[in-house]
Amino acid sequence: MVDNIRAEQGTKIHPFKIFIGGIFLIGAAIFMADGESKIAKRYHTLNEGITEVKPVDATSIDAENNGKLVYISALAESTGSDGLNDHQFGVHAEGLRLVRTVEMYQWEQYTAGSKNNKRKDYRKTWSEQRIDSDRFQAKTHTNPKQVYPSQSFHNGTIQMGAYILNPELLDQLETTPIPASVPENLEGTLDGNYLFVGNDPTSPEIGDHRISFGVIETGPLSVIATQEADHLTPWHTPRGNIIGIAGKGEVTSDQLFDNQKQETQKQSWFHRLFGLLVMILGLGFTLKKEKDIQPDEFLRALAGSLIVGGTAIALTWAKVYLLG
Repeated sequence: MVDNIRAEQGTKIHPFKIFIGGIFLIGAAIFMADGESKIAKRYHTLNEGITEVKPVDATSIDAENNGKLVYISALAESTGSDGLNDHQFGVHAEGLRLVRTVEMYQWEQYTAGSKNNKRKDYRKTWSEQRIDSDRFQAKTHTNPKQVYPSQSFHNGTIQMGAYILNPELLDQLETTPIPASVPENLEGTLDGNYLFVGNDPTSPEIGDHRISFGVIETGPLSVIATQEADHLTPWHTPRGNIIGIAGKGEVTSDQLFDNQKQETQKQSWFHRLFGLLVMILGLGFTLKKEKDIQPDEFLRALAGSLIVGGTAIALTWAKVYLLG
């Protein structure tokens, strides 16, 4: 391959360019193959589910369906008698799940500058996860420990007709925001739906917290899961993959699967486009003969990237469907 890559005057391209371009190309191919493998497995798993799923009546339990993938659509409600409570912050709600989301104002490191003058810079941001400032290049920017964790609250079991729903399946559902309140044992300020813990919500400082709450309300749900006696839990396919799908309202099983495929497709395009861009950069760097890449060089880099990327994608899907 090296002998076939030549400059217009017939001289070989510098080995350093080939080395750097090769690293970009190989790295992008691995990235695309890894991402595509996960996506292909997810598609294969969903297709397995489509062939296996069986609609069941929510009002009665058929023991013959134990261990099988079932579809159920019914009213979901909590069996608890006193609602959902976050006692630490004095929040009460009615529904299936109460969610406390805590964000801390903290430092974030990022790369700034041009390609020939890159540097590490820092900005302040809200983040639910504590950013590890011990890994920062500049030791003058430190993030304190997060005082309050994000947390979910349930009360009793979640009943769908005769079935009990595994709370794990609620993770896919969006919450409805509810107002926060200022508990007696905490100094805080209300800022919209947020409880702000700090001096001034309009001018937050490092270490300040903002806390919001949401609830998954009682109502009809549509679920695809395994029937285990009277429980609905995520289904483990024969190949070791997992299916557990939940949607609000009365949604058909076909629509639930289609929604999952559409979400998977969105993720696939991110991997493909990012991988293709890195390949183009690598091949472009290898092929360019002047300071700026020329149109014909860009077209060759694009064509080569499409060939390599397309081959990686095709081989990955073939491996997943033929070998598992």
